[in-house]
Amino acid sequence: MKQITSADFVRSFGDHTDAAMTEPTLITRNGRGRPVILSVDSYRELLALAVKDDVETARLFVSACGTSLRQCFSPDVRSYQ
Repeated sequence: MKQITSADFVRSFGDHTDAAMTEPTLITRNGRGRPVILSVDSYRELLALAVKDDVETARLFVSACGTSLRQCFSPDVRSYQ
């Protein structure tokens, strides 16, 4: 997994979000991992794996993100807005 500093992420936001389409990127601050950015397809794949193994855990995760399982799996990216 690629790692970048939060300062570098802010300076080159477009480049890093484009790169995250092919490889997840860990953003660090003060040398410690913070968020990970990844493509919507990778996110959906992770959710599908979670649902396959434990539906209740997946529902808790998604509800903490402020959306629904249906929206997470929607092919329409506008549903994330």
